[in-house]
Amino acid sequence: MAGILISNADLVLTCAGGELPRRGAGMRDLGAITRCFIKIDRNSGKIVYVGNEPPDNLPDDCETVDAAGCTVIPGLVDPHTHPVYVGSRANEFFMRARGKTYLEISKAGGGINASVRTTRDAGVDELSATGLRNAWEMLRHGTTMFEAKSGYGLSLESEIRMLEAIREVGENAPQEVVPTFLGAHAIPFDYADRRGEYLDIVLGEMLDRVVEEKLAEYMDVFIEDGAYTLKEGERVCMAAKDRGLGIRIHADEFTDMGAARLGVEFGAASVDHLGAIGDDGIKTLADGNTVATLLPATIFFVNSDGYAPARRLIDEGAPVALASDLNPGSSMVFGMPIVMTLAVLKMRMTIEECIVASTINAAYSLGRAHSKGSIEVGKDADLVILDARDPEELPYRLGADIVRDVIVGGKWVKRDFSMMWRP
Repeated sequence: MAGILISNADLVLTCAGGELPRRGAGMRDLGAITRCFIKIDRNSGKIVYVGNEPPDNLPDDCETVDAAGCTVIPGLVDPHTHPVYVGSRANEFFMRARGKTYLEISKAGGGINASVRTTRDAGVDELSATGLRNAWEMLRHGTTMFEAKSGYGLSLESEIRMLEAIREVGENAPQEVVPTFLGAHAIPFDYADRRGEYLDIVLGEMLDRVVEEKLAEYMDVFIEDGAYTLKEGERVCMAAKDRGLGIRIHADEFTDMGAARLGVEFGAASVDHLGAIGDDGIKTLADGNTVATLLPATIFFVNSDGYAPARRLIDEGAPVALASDLNPGSSMVFGMPIVMTLAVLKMRMTIEECIVASTINAAYSLGRAHSKGSIEVGKDADLVILDARDPEELPYRLGADIVRDVIVGGKWVKRDFSMMWRP
């Protein structure tokens, strides 16, 4: 069939229009259209019509889908994930339940380095298999594009294998996958007393291979007590900029290190976490175009109260995105709906802000706002049809599957609650 016509949708939240990235009141404008029709060209995978009346001259072989009683939203975009790894850290989940903190577990040999020990020797096939399973889980919950980081190898060959696996995931999963090099995720256990030597490797031979083999679009660094200092983070940002990679930063998660300001100064696409961000960081983000990507599922999963000040960030004009931070240690969370639930309950975001933060702002942070994140003519046909008349049902019905249908690039990947793609 040449096309798909989504007809009679009770509500379509286009997230179209407005300046990008969305901020302030703009984060509450969903571009809503009632009783809407959307036409998709299967051959190009693009949206070719959005409006209140059925389009003219429909071809005989156009598939018509009745969306009466449903809400249609742009495909969800997850701009911060770690989906490629080996092993489980379920033991840490239960350690936190008994009162241990994330930092205490990390300093005792758990945390990121626990995943390094199980992941470092894994081959590309094993790593990509995990990534594809995780892509399937994300897709089931409506995620049609996601960012994917390395960072659990922390040696030259293992980081390269992780990025090669991420590339394989992108080639085989329906979603577009945006790769990020995170060699500066932690100080690996075998360089505990030689941190400077390890960072030289990251910014030398590792970065050389990443750039030469075109394995990443972005470079990330974890600036935090027990990870990298602000000065070390500045070195990473300078190296990324010099080599033509975009910048993302794990910033001010547990300690206000000034990493948010550093990100804005270097033109970072995104600074992420921000649980401990201070007044200066908030003001700096409000004055710039760097997106504040918030990860409430991580705070929930590590049993902390350190949620980012989303309400202040939005009210003062910083552009905000949401992400799952899917990873084996601190956020085994696959779907954006539960992230929205936590954003509403713990960070006082509205449903409108949650949807903008999970679509067009997230796409902007990944450099894809021209093709993803909104329902507009000429954009990729990445759509989610919710079995609900009101989008508030998405975070409200915790644990229920109201994602009826998912279309990626004009192709069905979930239909009537059944997955049509499997890894």
